[in-house]
Amino acid sequence: MAINIKNLQERIQKKIFSVSPSTPTADLGDIVEAATLATGSLRQYDSAGLLPSVTSTQAQIAYTKKDNAIKHKSANTTTWKTLTSDAYAAGPTGPSFAIQGSTYGWSLGGTTGSPPSTGWSNVIQKWSYASDGDGSDAGDLTGDYRKFGVGKSSTKGYLIGGHPESSSPSKRNNIESYAFASDGNAAVQPGTMLTAIYNAATEPMSPVAYDFIYIGGMQKVAPSTTDTAIERFPTADDTANSTDVGDLNQPKYNSCNHSDGSFGYVSGGTEPTSPVARGNSIDRFPFAATTDAADVGDLTQTKNGAGASSSTTHGYSAGGSAPPTNPVSNVIEKFGFAASNNATDVGDLLAQMFYGGGNSSTTHGYHFGGRSPSVPTSNTIEKYSHSSDANSTDVGNLYQQTRDKPGGLES
Repeated sequence: MAINIKNLQERIQKKIFSVSPSTPTADLGDIVEAATLATGSLRQYDSAGLLPSVTSTQAQIAYTKKDNAIKHKSANTTTWKTLTSDAYAAGPTGPSFAIQGSTYGWSLGGTTGSPPSTGWSNVIQKWSYASDGDGSDAGDLTGDYRKFGVGKSSTKGYLIGGHPESSSPSKRNNIESYAFASDGNAAVQPGTMLTAIYNAATEPMSPVAYDFIYIGGMQKVAPSTTDTAIERFPTADDTANSTDVGDLNQPKYNSCNHSDGSFGYVSGGTEPTSPVARGNSIDRFPFAATTDAADVGDLTQTKNGAGASSSTTHGYSAGGSAPPTNPVSNVIEKFGFAASNNATDVGDLLAQMFYGGGNSSTTHGYHFGGRSPSVPTSNTIEKYSHSSDANSTDVGNLYQQTRDKPGGLES
């Protein structure tokens, strides 16, 4: 006997709209299972923060992709409640959160010459996390860029905005990406950022299941040269433009990004009071809702141009420009994700270094490239432990020396 799919979907939809606070959990599970099998019958939202208010929608049940959960109206009909029975979980399970990488560290672009107006780079470099060693040439960006934002999905690395070596305007709003799985060049995506970006927070902030890439802390085209905006774009749609989802506590750029999977953090950076002003604040904003960031602590130094990493419990800031007491810093500091608190000094880089890059393995933070008072451009890759406070060690050399905030990613 043939099954009329349209009639089946209509019957399931009637069941969904008939759900009430008194509907038994077992019945909810049956409806969820049927709705999942009948494509399009269950309303889906990227995260719980994007659910409509219960008073503004007729829907009684919904699925949120970020936490892979079924939501239904609570007994007081003012909030959404999670269906907690494991037996009735629905929908595909995306990759679990992993800001840390397990295979490779990546360095994108930067500056290879001195002064910084020469020798800008288009090289995509990588090195193995499994064994200490030198980097290799893995491909090219679409142009020569420095000082941009980066991000990642479970399969691709992204470059956002940046300052091209020769282009008009000098700042851009392009998004380009490359595949982690095989060496190759990057390609420009159809989607763009809201406005052209020059300097940006350069470490990735990706929430559970890599739904979105967030950029916070950026320098834009004049007249608004420094901005508080937090922008994001979805990794599932290459054609999508970014959207403005909130504001930092204060304008900043050349800062560091960190993430614990639930929140994004932006630490330090250049603030707009003068061209050389540095900040020490740690801003935090949630991924589950579109809202502004809050100041949750301070770094030990006021600095910009540091390299960032994230463990599962702490954010790390390594090196940076920190005048007047430390014109160039070698300090590795960390702050806890679990509570609002200040950073502590936990070790030193091999030398005073700023405008280098940073990334994270499952066990270590990495700092690479940069410049110091005695080294115009560095090729050093060094790492420091996330499990115990200690100084960094030299583990290899980049394929190409780089500075001026090369993008740091991990896969």
